[in-house]
Amino acid sequence: MGMNTSSLEKTVYQRGELLCAINNQPRAKPGLTEEVQASRSTVDRAITELETAGCIERRENEYYTTLLGELSSEWYRKFQDNVTALNESQEILAQLSRSTPLDTSFLQGAHVRTADPVAPENVIEPSIRILKTATRLRGLAPVGMMVYITIIHECATTNGLSVEIVAKNDALDSILELDRAKLIKLVNDGMLEILTTSADLPYALWLMDTDKETTAGITTYNEGGVSGMIMNDSPEAIDWAESEYERYRGLATNTSTKGIIAE
Repeated sequence: MGMNTSSLEKTVYQRGELLCAINNQPRAKPGLTEEVQASRSTVDRAITELETAGCIERRENEYYTTLLGELSSEWYRKFQDNVTALNESQEILAQLSRSTPLDTSFLQGAHVRTADPVAPENVIEPSIRILKTATRLRGLAPVGMMVYITIIHECATTNGLSVEIVAKNDALDSILELDRAKLIKLVNDGMLEILTTSADLPYALWLMDTDKETTAGITTYNEGGVSGMIMNDSPEAIDWAESEYERYRGLATNTSTKGIIAE
């Protein structure tokens, strides 16, 4: 009979560092003691527990992971990565509701910035730098920001940037009021498409494509303006952002951009 799930989980959680050390390289006890910087008695207990769990086995004087141990080691590392990502993002996450769609795959390895209340818009500078070299921008717009309209117009007219925006219905008027003339020109030139939705947009999710790569980001807002930004260019983060953007795009109810601008 196999070990019950709760016992295995507890063993891997408590002895994960030693398990990962063995999975990285089979070692004898002295080497393990040095690698994990623990006492010999602690290593002895950990080895006994991991052997009992079926995660490691002894061959001569060295310990090796079993298939169960290798998979458990991978699980432990992913768990540690998730905790690290959540810890680094906790200030921004604290501002979002429990129902906000977000995945740890987007947070792992992300570049996280929290806004300074004195100059909150400075937090988006890294995304502006990417936008200036981008060929395509897709994004959700829960609010309107003049700085983005100005940069989008500049990049579209000089670099041929193509833009698609899914705007919340009640945010559309404020977006148009920022600079209607520039927006009309972009629409007429075929560089801008605005879709509208009644769905709640909890953040500004965006994807920027350059000649070299795609970067995804989330910009959050509070009553004082921009509150934070998370950026990531990992394949997993891009996949999640693409899927989430397409989900919101599918909820859009008005795709007649010229009709919107003319209203």
